[in-house]
Amino acid sequence: MGNTDNKLFTYLTIVFFLLFFGLLGYWVYVNFLAYNEDLAYVFTSVYCTIAFVGGILGLKSAKYWGGSSSKIGKALLFLSFGLIFQFAFQISYSIYYFVLGIENPYPSVGDIFYVLGNLTFLLGIIKLYTVLFQQNTASYNVRLLGFLISVGLVITYITLYIKYVYSPEVFQIDSTKAIIVFLIDAITVTINTAMFYLIANSFVISLKYMGGILRGPVLILLTSVLLFYVADIEYTISDGLGNWKPAGIDDFLLFMAYTAVGIGIIKFKKAYDKLV
Repeated sequence: MGNTDNKLFTYLTIVFFLLFFGLLGYWVYVNFLAYNEDLAYVFTSVYCTIAFVGGILGLKSAKYWGGSSSKIGKALLFLSFGLIFQFAFQISYSIYYFVLGIENPYPSVGDIFYVLGNLTFLLGIIKLYTVLFQQNTASYNVRLLGFLISVGLVITYITLYIKYVYSPEVFQIDSTKAIIVFLIDAITVTINTAMFYLIANSFVISLKYMGGILRGPVLILLTSVLLFYVADIEYTISDGLGNWKPAGIDDFLLFMAYTAVGIGIIKFKKAYDKLV
C-alpha cells in the first residue's frame, strides 16, 4: 500500500478518536451535569457516527489484508459492513424521531438494519475463527456451542418475561408487534452468545497464532461482543419496565461497543504493519 493510503488511514484514525472523546464528553455532560431530553436525543442520534467511521476504517484495513481474496480480509469486511448497518439502524431511528415525530418506534424498519448488522458481525467472527482454528469448525466443541447458545436463549426468555409481565400492553395493542419484538430480541441475544463463544475461542488460539500478533485485536473484539450483549439485555429490560431514556446506559454501552470494534479494526492494521 502506498503512502497516500497510509495517510488516509491515519487521518481517519484521528477523526475516529476525536469523535470518541467528543461524544464521551457530551454523554458525561448530559447525564451528570445538565440532563435534558432534547440534548440526550442528540447523543442518541449522533453517536452512530463513530460506527460509520469505524466501518470505513475497516474497509481500508481489509484492503491491507488482501480484501475479499484473503480470509482475514473477508473477516474485516464483514465487521465493517456490520458497523455500517448499525449506523443505518440508528439513523433510521433518528428520522423517526426528528422527522416523523415518533419516539422509540421499536420495532421498526430500522431494526432490519440492526439484525443485518448482528448477522454480518457474526459472519466476520466466524471467518476470523476459521482462520485461527485452521480446521473444520463444525466438528469442534459442538456440544459446548449448543450449551452456550441455550444459555443465551434462557437469558433471553428471562428478560422477555420481565418485559412482558411489566409491559403486557405490548400484546394487547398488537400481537404481531409482540411476536416481532420477541423474535428480534431472541435472535439478537442468540447471535451475541454465539459470537462470544467463537471470539473467546479465537482469543485463546490467537495467543500462539503468528506469534500472538493478533492477540490484541481479538481481545478487543471479545470486549466489544460482551458490550453488545449487555447493551441488548439492558435495553430489553429497561424498555419492558418502561424506564428507557435516550442517552441511557444501553446507548452508552452500544457506543462503547462500536468504539471497541473500531479500535479492534485499527489494531488489525497495526498487526499487518508488523508483518510487512
